[in-house]
Amino acid sequence: MVRITARFLILFFLFVSVVPESVAGTTVSFVKRKWVVKLKQNSYFNRKPFQFAKPVVDGDKIFVGVQKNLFYGIDAKRGKKLWTFKTQGPVYSKAVVAGDRLYFSDAKGTLYALNKENGTLAWISKVDGEVLSSPLILGDKLYIVTLDKELAQVDIHNGNVLWQTSQTLRERGFSIVGAADPILVEGNIVTGFSDGSLVAFNPANGDIHWARQLGDPTAEFHDVDATLLLAGKYAYVSSADGKFFALDPKTGESVWETPFGGVNNATVSGDILYVTAGSTVYAVRAESGEPIWEQNLDIPGVSAPVIYDKWLSVVATKGKIFFLDKMQGDILYGYYVKGGSYSDPIMDQNRLYILSNASRLYAFQYK
Repeated sequence: MVRITARFLILFFLFVSVVPESVAGTTVSFVKRKWVVKLKQNSYFNRKPFQFAKPVVDGDKIFVGVQKNLFYGIDAKRGKKLWTFKTQGPVYSKAVVAGDRLYFSDAKGTLYALNKENGTLAWISKVDGEVLSSPLILGDKLYIVTLDKELAQVDIHNGNVLWQTSQTLRERGFSIVGAADPILVEGNIVTGFSDGSLVAFNPANGDIHWARQLGDPTAEFHDVDATLLLAGKYAYVSSADGKFFALDPKTGESVWETPFGGVNNATVSGDILYVTAGSTVYAVRAESGEPIWEQNLDIPGVSAPVIYDKWLSVVATKGKIFFLDKMQGDILYGYYVKGGSYSDPIMDQNRLYILSNASRLYAFQYK
């Protein structure tokens, strides 16, 4: 309980300030705001001023959940709500689309399969434990990871839980920003946890193939909330205590590491890795970790970076999205996003989408 309270207070004090939004229609030479749609927030007396969920784009539709126990289907072209689905708990993760359905979970461990066209429920299921990460689909099986370091296998057709691993000592507690999404690496399901470990599970039965302690257990925060990035011959991930690792994807052994890192996912463009930590964006050589440039944005808590063409963008927890030159790190443009964002921006073709803490979904378009 102490862990939950301390981390929630950190989040709360980051968001008590209100940042004004810039004038609608503001444009620059390379990007413009296309639309913004308002989604539901908690009431004034029950407001938790953050959103963790990331939107997912499927063709001309966007799907996203919010803390208000709601999930939306949205027209990507016009920014209009198509349908709304009521969930049993807050949604902090990104949905996965497969065929004519979309799959996601709420924080209470409830799993949902919806028809992506109209939001009708195909099935509902439940795993034991809190869930902040996205599901992983392998064939006709869906895998979900809980904050208790447990992995569950679910029948994708009907939602039946086929098995769930069990931890002898559960570490219940809220993650700093979110949770690492499970991915398939060398035949294993690999994900990070709030105790600083990176674990590879056998998808057939949930047995642990290997585990690596990346975060320093003596540090106040040592989560591995970042999702493993596979690029070239290495896998990359960071820990909340300030380290960034290049790993052998077969074993999880460290190849090299750098003295900066955080809770966000890294991204790659060519042979360059882009990493964020605190208020700083770093560019390093993917092969060696050799630094290329760094840019301090002088605003706390920037998101994972996303790249389109020659631009890089990050959004801050206190209300601004920044557009940078990805080769030099120069700040080209900043735009106020009401409430800031604890979510990450996502790219789809030349569109950038952000879910703000004020429950507004923004669409920017590169020219």
